[in-house]
Amino acid sequence: MGELRQAYDLGSTAVWIVLPLIVAAGVFIRFRFTLSGLLVGGGFALTGLKTAVMIIVNRLVLSGVGYQETRRTMVILGSNVLGFLLLLVIAAGIFLIPSSLEQLSRRRRNEPPSASP
Repeated sequence: MGELRQAYDLGSTAVWIVLPLIVAAGVFIRFRFTLSGLLVGGGFALTGLKTAVMIIVNRLVLSGVGYQETRRTMVILGSNVLGFLLLLVIAAGIFLIPSSLEQLSRRRRNEPPSASP
């Protein structure tokens, strides 16, 4: 039963790291180098990175620290504040999606037509 629990923990951990990176890649591809793409994609990429760092910190650095100790509380508070700020960046990027779509459509109209074979 312990091996099953470890496999579940590893799988759920991987999802929380890989999923934001997949979303970031999708946003970067869709919105290319618009402000919206940079904010939303960068926010999700940093969220995945933050999750990976927090997992390492919890497993290696804070493994022997009690749950109610000040050091653990400060690390968790810092992680939550950083997560909140990243969500604000993502929300700002989502707010800018309409202007980014207009910018991308203007770029496409100004491009010369591609030669088809």
